[in-house]
Amino acid sequence: MKQSLLRRFNNQSGLTLIETLIATAIGVLVLATTYKLFTAQDDALTLANKNNVIRSDGRLAVETLAKELRQVGFSLPPDIKIISIDENSFEYRVGSDLQTTIPYDPSNPLAANIGDTTLNVVSADGFSDLFNICIYDPVNELFELSSIDGTPNVDIEPNYLPLNEPLTNDYKFGVNSKFIRVAHYNNVIIEQDGININKVVNGDSSIFLRNVVPANGLGFEYFDESGNPVNDISKVSKVAVTIRLEDPDNTSASIEFKTDVALRNVQHYEGSHSEGSHSEGSNSEDSQGEGSRR
Repeated sequence: MKQSLLRRFNNQSGLTLIETLIATAIGVLVLATTYKLFTAQDDALTLANKNNVIRSDGRLAVETLAKELRQVGFSLPPDIKIISIDENSFEYRVGSDLQTTIPYDPSNPLAANIGDTTLNVVSADGFSDLFNICIYDPVNELFELSSIDGTPNVDIEPNYLPLNEPLTNDYKFGVNSKFIRVAHYNNVIIEQDGININKVVNGDSSIFLRNVVPANGLGFEYFDESGNPVNDISKVSKVAVTIRLEDPDNTSASIEFKTDVALRNVQHYEGSHSEGSHSEGSNSEDSQGEGSRR
C-alpha cells in the first residue's frame, strides 16, 4: 500500500512547457489590455481637460472682444469712429473717460482760433504728451483730430494743451454752443497674426488670444441698421465676430465661437437720426454660440 502511494506521488508532474507559455501569454495579454484601457482613459481625461481650457479661452475671448467693440466711437463725432474694415481685421477709434472742455468766456465768442498751437481747457489733469485728442463742437458738428506735443500746463488758469499741429478750424461760442469738448482717444486694430489675435493700440501690439486657426482664426462680418451686409464703413452698425481655436497638440481639432455686437456709439444721419442698433431675426445683440469640435 505504501509503495502504491509512493509510486503515485512520484508519477505526478508539473506544468509542461506549452502550458507555461500559454499561461504567460494570457498574463501578458491581460496586462496589455489593462494598460491600454488605462492609457485610453488617461488620454481621454487629458483631451477633456484641453477641451475645457480651449472652451474657456474661447468664451472669455469673445466676451472680452464684445466689450471692446461696444466702446467703438465712444465720445467721438459721427463718421470718424470706424477707420477700416476687413474680413480678418477691424480698425477703429475709441475715446476714453479722459475728457475736458474749452472754458466758456461770455466776453469772447472765440473759443479757439485757426492756427493756434495751444488749446485752453478747463482741466489738463491726466492728459499727457503724445495723447491723441479730438476737439468737438457737437452743436455746429465741427471737429478735428489732433495730438499733444509736450507737457500740458496745469499751473495756470485756464490750463492748456500744446498741440502737435496748428488748429485747422475756428471754434466759436454761440447761444446754443457753449460746450466744446476735448477728449482723449486711441486708434485700435483687432487683427490676426499667424496663430495669434493681436490688439494694436496706437501702434503698440499685444497678444489678445493665442492658438487660433492660422488660415481663418478671426473673422468679421459687417451689417447696417437693417441687418444687411455692408462694406461701407459709414453704414456699419453691427459686427459679427467669429473666433476659431485649435488644439496646439492636435491641429485637426478646432472649436468655433461667435458673437454679434451692436455698435452702440455709432450713429448715422440719413434724413432722420437713428440709433446704431438693430435686431436681426431671432439674434440678440450679443448672442454667443459654440460650434462643434471637428
